[in-house]
Amino acid sequence: MFNKIKYILIILTVVLQIGTIIAIFYETSLAMKIAVVYAVSIISLIGIFIYERRLEKKEEINYDDFDY
Repeated sequence: MFNKIKYILIILTVVLQIGTIIAIFYETSLAMKIAVVYAVSIISLIGIFIYERRLEKKEEINYDDFDY
């Protein structure tokens, strides 16, 4: 369901992390801005993972194959 968004966020977090490291050497204010965007992308990625896991758990509970 969220596969495209997950992949985009994973690529974005990797690029932003590398960009933050590179920007530290050139301009610290730019590095701070990139780090804030990086933090937001990480938080949203973790939120998507948690939401998907809750959906999977809900599907497992509804699957009644215990009395076979």
